[in-house]
Amino acid sequence: MKGGGAILVRVNAPPVDGKANQALIRLVAAKLGIAKSGISLIRGESSRNKIFEIESLGTEEIRRAMLR
Repeated sequence: MKGGGAILVRVNAPPVDGKANQALIRLVAAKLGIAKSGISLIRGESSRNKIFEIESLGTEEIRRAMLR
């Protein structure tokens, strides 16, 4: 876990044509057990730091699932 409550996640996909963003969304969706459509990239499309909006789960539920 990184400062500010962020969770550090790494993907192997290249940061070209949004491939890394899509890989990250797939990973998070799988980890949380939700559809990819329930995850929206809010900020950081071309940055290493990203903010996502995740539907139907609370902050603590997300944190517990991601840190398992």
